Amino acid sequence: MGLAFGIAMIYLTVLFFKRKDFNKTDLIMWILVWLFFIFMTLYPSFLYGIMEQLSIKRTLDFINISLFAFFSVVIFYLYNVNRRNTKRLEEIVRKLALEKGEKQKL
Repeated sequence: MGLAFGIAMIYLTVLFFKRKDFNKTDLIMWILVWLFFIFMTLYPSFLYGIMEQLSIKRTLDFINISLFAFFSVVIFYLYNVNRRNTKRLEEIVRKLALEKGEKQKL
């Protein structure tokens, strides 16, 4: 089931890239995420070595910790992108308002 999900997500990622919804960086990042997911699905014993080093006994605990860390990074990145876009939008609105004000004076 995990393999089929990973392959379907890679297909969707490539489809979004072909539709120009993703750039090359997005494509590479998401394909790496899905390949890692497929790898973990096919070779779960790889996780046991990492879990042993971190003294985590249950696989579900490790997955929960990993996903929490991953989503924390994603949320931080999205927050930064949102702030950058907000600043750009404010600059555009300010510029348009000044241009409109100057036109009305004439």
